[in-house]
Amino acid sequence: MPSASRWLSRLVTLVLALTLFASASPPSADAATKLFIVAGDLGELWRVDPVTGKKISGFAVPSISSRPGLGFDGTFLYYTDETLAEVRVYTEAGVLDRTLPKPAGTEAGSGIGATKTSVFLVGLDNVINELNPTTGAVLNTFTIPGASQGLAFAGALNRLLVVVHESTTIKKITLAGADDGSIVVPELFRGLAFSSSSSTIFGTRGGFLWATDTSGNLLPGYPVQIHDDVTNVTPLKTGAAAADEPVLEECGDGQVNADGETCDPPGAPQTNGATCRADCTYCGDGTTDTSEQCDDGNTVNTDDCRNDCTLPRCGDGVKDPNEECDDGNLIDEDGCSATCSVEPFCGDGTIDPELGEQCDPPNTPGCDANCHATEICTDQVDNDGDGQIDCLDDDCDCLPIGRDPGAIRFGRPGTGDQFAVHGSLDPTTQLSPGSEDIKFLLTNTNGAVEIYKVTIPAGAVKQIGRNLFRYKNKLAQRNRDGVARFDLRYFPKKDIFTFALKTYGDLSKATVADMEVQLAIGADDAFLNKSTWGKTPKGWILTLPGEH
Repeated sequence: MPSASRWLSRLVTLVLALTLFASASPPSADAATKLFIVAGDLGELWRVDPVTGKKISGFAVPSISSRPGLGFDGTFLYYTDETLAEVRVYTEAGVLDRTLPKPAGTEAGSGIGATKTSVFLVGLDNVINELNPTTGAVLNTFTIPGASQGLAFAGALNRLLVVVHESTTIKKITLAGADDGSIVVPELFRGLAFSSSSSTIFGTRGGFLWATDTSGNLLPGYPVQIHDDVTNVTPLKTGAAAADEPVLEECGDGQVNADGETCDPPGAPQTNGATCRADCTYCGDGTTDTSEQCDDGNTVNTDDCRNDCTLPRCGDGVKDPNEECDDGNLIDEDGCSATCSVEPFCGDGTIDPELGEQCDPPNTPGCDANCHATEICTDQVDNDGDGQIDCLDDDCDCLPIGRDPGAIRFGRPGTGDQFAVHGSLDPTTQLSPGSEDIKFLLTNTNGAVEIYKVTIPAGAVKQIGRNLFRYKNKLAQRNRDGVARFDLRYFPKKDIFTFALKTYGDLSKATVADMEVQLAIGADDAFLNKSTWGKTPKGWILTLPGEH
């Protein structure tokens, strides 16, 4: 509680101020400003003359208590105090229009600032809540240390003003809650208001009205006593104030009202997908602005004006009648040239040798991303044309065939030759011999000559028991033509397979000792043995595995 000497000191200061300002120049605050105060001890809201403090009009408000708050958006007055769980919205004539719920958990407090689109409410916990002025829904929340009452919206500054730490310091706060500096005023204001029409800060305390400029300098003629000449009443408690915020017809006020505006506010999305520009225009509003080549006001992208307000051109992604194609860029050799004419390209499904293509489409088996052929390591074909087939090609990484003795035995003239080979396999993937093609290929001298190849089609190999797969063809044995028998056995303890092949055909090209045996199971597993075979009177024999 302030001591008697401190009260006396304040009273002397106030009397001196009134004496000095009585003879000063006329007040500079705009007399047309609408200014409202809470006459708390009288239970009323007053509109007062901002120059003289004289009551112009007023109405009673039920249950005015301590720490009242008052805001004015140019149309409605927003009132609350620390005992109310709501914000009451009145017309200037005192008609209750609606109520807004205070946010759940809000610490009792009452400073209010109002705009056409938001209501800002501060509590004793220094938290400022931004509310929807129609529903009371919370739009944003931020904390300003020391803030608890005395809050106003300064439209001309686009800032909130809030008294902090029960002092003469007023913080300027952006609408997002960022600190934008301070203003020091000559008195601790319990009620705080700002008039955009005169750029004046108003403060009330103990029945007196102060007015400062936006730097905190006291205007001439202030403070003045707030009073009612009709009843000769002077309110003693004036804990809240609110001033006018006229609706300005300009870009950024949230309404399409100024000359040349077609949207507002800037940054707002439009129904055609465009965004409102900083000058409150947008592409698609039907007016050709400085930054636009055209604007036909529609969303048809194939007419004489594109939806981005540019004129038709090659490379805009829209095929016009004078264009063979338009892929949205000006890059050659991608199927559509920089002049929007069709050109062959890797990926058009046609092999174009003039582009150096060996295959098409790209990124498929046997074809890389540049339409150059790559070796498929399990099809027994020289896909890339380098003279090396499957496992003999440097592009393939095949597994070895181990312990693979074999024999070639030439038959009598007019009968088929016999080729027999068996060995072991240690695959890195799961083999599925019953459902995949099985291929054998025999070549010599690093693939220079294809001696013999044969395929057992998928489904022909049958599973016998748990670990044995077999193909058998008695007719091939009798006619000495084709695969007579193939066995593939799995040994779980060693986790390896062994195979045995007996087949017939023309092996007359087996004329040199260096030969290669390839085995492919499915599209993923390929195996190779390169060995030097021994000559016999009736053919060739491989008695030991040999790698070189």
